[in-house]
Amino acid sequence: EPRKNHRMAFEAIASLPEHIRSRTKLILLGKASYESHRQQFMEQFDRFEEHIHIECYNGISEEKKQELLANASFLLFPSLCEGFGLPLLEAMLHELPIIAYDTSIAREICGSGAMYVSENNGSAFAQAIMNYYQIRSNGNWWRQQQREQVKKFDPSQVNSSMTTLIQQILS
Repeated sequence: EPRKNHRMAFEAIASLPEHIRSRTKLILLGKASYESHRQQFMEQFDRFEEHIHIECYNGISEEKKQELLANASFLLFPSLCEGFGLPLLEAMLHELPIIAYDTSIAREICGSGAMYVSENNGSAFAQAIMNYYQIRSNGNWWRQQQREQVKKFDPSQVNSSMTTLIQQILS
């Protein structure tokens, strides 16, 4: 889907210096694109495939997804619009550094547990990736921020908040 902004991820990886780009593999996880967007996605994929290493996984098992997340270096999330942002929450559960396009949903899900990119262009995302490599030794800070943020989505916490909200409405 265009809102997933795959082109931005492709451009970002393609913009990296050769010594990083050659060691970088972009892995796309998710459902197959809607037929109406498939042509556009394939054109972008074909345009970048010779410059960067891209792998796409559609309809994979939960075990395979967990394996891929466990072996990832970071989550690049250029999505322009999300309903909830489940991939962000899953990445935080795996303590993955997150580089996300600066949207309200990304901020709501990740809080200060992500690095945000405010410009929707490949160079800005590439610069964020480079910044990540420069500060990755500060991983404990990222993980701590993410742990605190994930607590907000604990089912018991959500249920308690919803119960309180319903009681306030009924009062």
